Amino acid sequence: MLLSTGHHVTVDLPAVRAAAPHLDIGQARPLGPDPLLAAALGDRLVEADRSPARPGPGGADAVVLAAAGSTDPAARTDTAAMADLLRRRLGRPVVPAHLCASSPTPAEPVRALRAAGHRRVAVARYLMAPGDFARRADGAGGCFVSAPLGAHPEVARLVLKRFDEACGGGEPARPR
Repeated sequence: MLLSTGHHVTVDLPAVRAAAPHLDIGQARPLGPDPLLAAALGDRLVEADRSPARPGPGGADAVVLAAAGSTDPAARTDTAAMADLLRRRLGRPVVPAHLCASSPTPAEPVRALRAAGHRRVAVARYLMAPGDFARRADGAGGCFVSAPLGAHPEVARLVLKRFDEACGGGEPARPR
């Protein structure tokens, strides 16, 4: 379950498949970018800051999308596309950033958005699970940081969708 195109998708996984030609190993495309992830990210922002006095998802007037990062230009393109999907969902600025391997780091757009007049800048972790990258997002200086995507229902739906696509099926399987 990888969120973006990158080295693992384009090099590592094809190498594993090539090394085991006797096995029928399929490969689904990355999960993102996808509107289902935008929905999950929006929910995680709301969960991160529950103050009813603040407007909109998570009470932020701008968001930095903190992705793991990659040296692969396709991964950066995917992250930018995901930021655009989240921007359309939230109706507020969303700037892509990377926790390693490329720039900007999440702290840079947090500062830039504040300098542009955004008072409450949140950081949305575009990550599947807690760990080193998730901890790095904490230091970006956002008003709050969302939880990783994890076992969100929209992520589960998307995993089923990608599985069905990889198997050549039509309609995605429905969770039971």
